[in-house]
Amino acid sequence: DPATTRQAVARALADQGLGLHGLRVEGARARVEVENLTYGIAAQALGRAARGLSRVLPTWVTEFEIVLIERGLPITSALLRRQDLEGLEFDLDGAWSSFARARLSD
Repeated sequence: DPATTRQAVARALADQGLGLHGLRVEGARARVEVENLTYGIAAQALGRAARGLSRVLPTWVTEFEIVLIERGLPITSALLRRQDLEGLEFDLDGAWSSFARARLSD
């Protein structure tokens, strides 16, 4: 149910200090527009958003396109694979490895 999914994503992001601006799930990819309300570093906001998404979206959603929004405008986006996030969760260098595997764009 899209409304239930949206509520779960909004709650998960709010728990991480982020605001949900938009959510679209098409096939195996979720595009999520997020406002960073807490973190001074965009990479940290992206990581927190990805963590929240991996916990609440169905397992068949294998890619997360996270778009950071500032003053209503997209400022940067990252495409992350769920497999990478889950595989690197307890890796000592997981943050760097996730960054290296992500596809970033402005």
